Amino acid sequence: MKTLKIAKYQISEAKKALMIYYLIIIAIAFMMSVFMIRLGSGTENVSFGGLDFASVIFIFVFGITSFSDNFKFMQANNITRNHFFQGFVIGIFPITAFMAALDILINRITNIFLGISNSLFAQIYLRQGNLAWVNLNIINIINSFIWSFAVLSFFAMLGYFISLVYYRSNIITKIAVSVSPLIIVSVLGYLNGITNGAVSNIVTDFFRLIGGFKHGYNPYIAVLTMSVAFIIFGLFSFLLIRKASVKE
Repeated sequence: MKTLKIAKYQISEAKKALMIYYLIIIAIAFMMSVFMIRLGSGTENVSFGGLDFASVIFIFVFGITSFSDNFKFMQANNITRNHFFQGFVIGIFPITAFMAALDILINRITNIFLGISNSLFAQIYLRQGNLAWVNLNIINIINSFIWSFAVLSFFAMLGYFISLVYYRSNIITKIAVSVSPLIIVSVLGYLNGITNGAVSNIVTDFFRLIGGFKHGYNPYIAVLTMSVAFIIFGLFSFLLIRKASVKE
């Protein structure tokens, strides 16, 4: 019961941010539609897409901001760490499902006024000839929803995990965590240089494999990847939150 109340509280906290975010997205989509129609003089197919990438950024930031203040509030109200974490996990799914569905709806409505309006999913997985969600293919729409739901859920958990890492770290550890991506990129760049591009090929092939577009285009490989990554980062987050103390 407590877990569901926490999940409802989190959803309630997200409502205002989601409303503001989608008002901005709808306004941008409307302005871009008007601009594209005028640019195409109403007679040519014009194209834009990828507005839903902003949803990935939004949910990532939402994950980052979902821990610290809420944790202090819940601890002040004698909510256990287990219930708090479980409430976050349960609460994030309705939010990401809503966002995935609304992103598709906005894309389809926008497409009425344009020759082509592609989602992030369509740009990645629906190649040559299928790029514009031909004939409103219901299978493509379902696949897009499942893929978007998995991606958004993963980035929410990733943001939550990063927030926990910083919360539990001292200043030295925070600095080390912050600069580690730069160090890794620098090392990989150096290794790539001395191996005549072999490292970049390996990294590219790896991400193409787990993304589902190394051998054809299969979004469900990416869904599996994101699901496994969600569980892994969720387990790490749970371990970090178990002994987290309230900080002023």
